[in-house]
Amino acid sequence: MKQLYLKCLLLGILSFIDVRAYAYDCYVNGIYYNLNEDEKKASVTYLDISSSNSSAYQGTVTIPSKIAYNETEYIVTSVGVNAFYNCRGLVSINLPNSVTTIGCGAFQNCSGLTSASIGNNVTIIDGYAFFGCRKLKSFTFGNSVNIIGDYAFYGCSGLTLIDIPNSVNTIGDYAFGGCSGLTSVTIGNSVTTIGYSAFNGCSKLTSIDIPNSVTNIKGSAFQDCIMLSSVIIGNSVSSIRELTFFGCSGLTSITIGKSVTSIEVNAFRDCHGLTSIFIVDGSEPLSLSANSIIKLFGDCPIESLYLGRNISYSDSDSPFMGKTTLTSLTIGNSVSNIGGSAFSGCTGLTSVNIPDRVTSIGDNAFYGCTGLKSIEIPNRVTSIGNNAFQNCSDLTSLSIPISVTSIGNGAFYGCTNLESVYSEITDVFSIDAFGEGCDAVLYVPYGKKLTYIQTPGWNVFNDIIEMDPALMNTSLLLSCNSKGSITINGTTVFTNKIGSVDILEDAENTIVFTPKANCKLEQVCFNGFDVTTSVENNTLKAVIPAKSQMVVTFAKESGDMNNDGIINISDVVVLVNMILGQ
Repeated sequence: MKQLYLKCLLLGILSFIDVRAYAYDCYVNGIYYNLNEDEKKASVTYLDISSSNSSAYQGTVTIPSKIAYNETEYIVTSVGVNAFYNCRGLVSINLPNSVTTIGCGAFQNCSGLTSASIGNNVTIIDGYAFFGCRKLKSFTFGNSVNIIGDYAFYGCSGLTLIDIPNSVNTIGDYAFGGCSGLTSVTIGNSVTTIGYSAFNGCSKLTSIDIPNSVTNIKGSAFQDCIMLSSVIIGNSVSSIRELTFFGCSGLTSITIGKSVTSIEVNAFRDCHGLTSIFIVDGSEPLSLSANSIIKLFGDCPIESLYLGRNISYSDSDSPFMGKTTLTSLTIGNSVSNIGGSAFSGCTGLTSVNIPDRVTSIGDNAFYGCTGLKSIEIPNRVTSIGNNAFQNCSDLTSLSIPISVTSIGNGAFYGCTNLESVYSEITDVFSIDAFGEGCDAVLYVPYGKKLTYIQTPGWNVFNDIIEMDPALMNTSLLLSCNSKGSITINGTTVFTNKIGSVDILEDAENTIVFTPKANCKLEQVCFNGFDVTTSVENNTLKAVIPAKSQMVVTFAKESGDMNNDGIINISDVVVLVNMILGQ
């Protein structure tokens, strides 16, 4: 950036070293020009670089598309380096369509300039072009501009509205930095790069939509945009750099597109108003940077989080750890694992719905979530980490699916209000998960009570009840989750637990599976065999031997975009955000 400034300054100085006569080639109708004799082109230039240049141009200046000099016609194609530098009396400038380039520092420090019309063929607005034009109130880009250079409009505090056309592909470093009056910016759909501190200090900017064309947002791009309230980042940006939204104290919500694979430390530092984060569903994991001192969202009172994909974090602690303000957590269907300490200490959480794709729950994942009252562990989970739900003191009921093959030490220590634990595990293994003398009732599969009693960690339960079909020779041991209900021979049986139900012996039984709203029947397993294909119209008719076991899994329909169990306008909003981010 300093190199660009020196380049602009040196280009201006070198052009009139020696004597003023060499500063310009001709003076036609009040305008100074340099001439290219070979190509018959003219470039608007300055009187000189000294203070006398400040009076070279006054009031309204209209540049012609061509001039005649010494009986030769020249096409005006550019406004040269520092051409109007320091012309404080310049009020308005009109450029013809023949101009393709506005040079470095061309209108720098034209503090009286209020309007500029640049024509439709300008392709480059070079660095510092309108630097310090603090009274410039409106600016219309032509349809051909490709590059907005570094510091091009820096300090143009009078600008309130900027519409960057689709022709632009690069917004330079500090391009609109310090434009403190800017309230609205529209970024065209061809922009690929937003430069370092491009909108730094735009203190009245309230919202920004970053189109899908943008692949690179440099650091501090929106730093200290204190009135910025919402941001949507499209689905082509790969990284949110350090300090990108530093000091955006008015920011309340942000949508992060599916292509973002990393968020650097301090990206949201001092965002004291950020309450809502929506991370769009995607297949690529999202890396969240932090260190032992600075947490990524450490200053953000997050209340609502939609987590659409797997996350990883450079520090051992999750950036959401200890977020006592977090009351709404939705985990999207693309998530397959919940990492260590992911939501540890989030005491405001009362319920969590873990999607069916999740296979592992990490160490300390929900440690100390004292407000958590219910948790449903899906049928694909194989491992529950150490201390995963430790000190979830409001948890009253728990179901452990048959898929679980390991439960870490202390996983459910301190869950003092547990009343019932339903374990579907048939291949019983030793654990140290519940502590000593657990008062909850442990419900176990038929024929496994003795095994549980003899297995360390399970034998801490004072009351173990086996779902014993022998109580009725016509009994079925049934297990299903909470996303639906089951009717057997006209009688609706319980959901979200395991237990014995009555069946007809030596006769056909009619079993009807009824998903809840926006859910579907996903799988029916009978005595270890998948019989889902035998189900027609959510109905299974079969002769069932006594002492059989059935495991039923319901899942959410794909239309439930925000995973809340209901399809309504909020799912449309989620879908629109995802479409905008394609």
